[in-house]
Amino acid sequence: MLTRGRSSGCFDNVGGIKRVYLFRYERYPIFQLSGLQDGELTDFPPVNYFAYDIQGGSFTEGIVNDENGVKFEQTLTFTLTKQDRDTTAELDRIQKSDVRFVVVFNNGDMKMGGCVNGAKLIDYNIDSGSSKASLNGYKLTFTAVEEYSAPIIRKMNPIDPDAGFLLLEDGNFVLQENYYYIKLENN
Repeated sequence: MLTRGRSSGCFDNVGGIKRVYLFRYERYPIFQLSGLQDGELTDFPPVNYFAYDIQGGSFTEGIVNDENGVKFEQTLTFTLTKQDRDTTAELDRIQKSDVRFVVVFNNGDMKMGGCVNGAKLIDYNIDSGSSKASLNGYKLTFTAVEEYSAPIIRKMNPIDPDAGFLLLEDGNFVLQENYYYIKLENN
């Protein structure tokens, strides 16, 4: 049943993504994901996550309506510039497991993808380009299929440990295969 309309007077609407947070997927009971069904995640179990400053990011979400009901397909694509051994090794580990992601849009809004079922890194290209001005980096695509639309997150400005989020990534930490964190030496 329809409950209201919408006008289009938003002048603060800015597209694109400026940052992505990734963290390891763990299955949680739905009651631990407070607000998910209302579209705004207000509480989440404690997690350690990693920040990625990106270029050319986009997040899309569409519905699939079939005999099994409605599902939300979420796709996150972004580019990481500059190739290096540590990033390549980290991406190799990420593609072998499920993750959740938080996207930070250029207007400051945030949404979580893969919230209940997790997301997979399904496309991962290392590009060296054909000229000095070409991309030297990584093009990544993550997908998730969820029962609920990607929830908005309001308690991560910049990150709120009381909401269950703890930022570990400052560019100097790497998640190891056994999920222990090590600090990298500065070059």
